[in-house]
Amino acid sequence: MINILSYNFSPEEINEFEKVMQFIERVNYKKNEFITGIGETEKYYYLTEEGIIRFWTIRNGKEVTLDFVFPTEFAGSYESLVLQEPSKINLQALTPVSLMRIAKAKFEEITSQSLILMNIKAAVLEKFLIHKFQREFQLLCDSPEERYIGLTRKYPELLNLIPLKYIASYLGVTPETVSRIRSRTSGK
Repeated sequence: MINILSYNFSPEEINEFEKVMQFIERVNYKKNEFITGIGETEKYYYLTEEGIIRFWTIRNGKEVTLDFVFPTEFAGSYESLVLQEPSKINLQALTPVSLMRIAKAKFEEITSQSLILMNIKAAVLEKFLIHKFQREFQLLCDSPEERYIGLTRKYPELLNLIPLKYIASYLGVTPETVSRIRSRTSGK
C-alpha cells in the first residue's frame, strides 16, 4: 500500500503505518458497480489501487458528476463517513476498480493511539482539502476549456476511459461543447 501513496512520508511514518496494514482489506468492483449509494451511510476509508470512480448525484432529474477518483487517490463519501449520515452522492466504478479499505471505527481507534498516525491522517486530510479547494476554484473561476485542459494534463491516459457525457457533466457543459473543446485543444 505504501508504494502507491503519493505522499512524502518519512521511514518512521511508514513503519508506523504498517500497523494499519493488518486491518486493511482489498475489495474489487466491476464496471458500473456502486461502492456507495445515495442514502447509504459510509463505513470505510478507501484508497484506489486501480480504476476510476465517479462521484455523482441527481439534481433536477439529471445526473451531475461531481468528481472522479483515479489510482493512488482516496475515495469515499467523506461527509457521510464523518457525520455518519446517509450519503448525498453515489460512488460508482467507471472501470473495474480495486480498492483498499479500512473500517472507520478501526482506523479511528488505531490513529488515536499514535501521534505519527494522527499526523499522517492530517497530511492526507490537508491534501483532500486542497483538492476540494482547487475543484471549487475551477468551477467558480475557470472556463470549461480551462477545466478540460487541467483534467487532461492531470490524467491524460485515463481520460479516454471516461464517457464523454460524464466529462461534460463534470465540466458543467453539454457533450457537444466538450467535443468542440477537444477539437480546439487537441494540438495544445
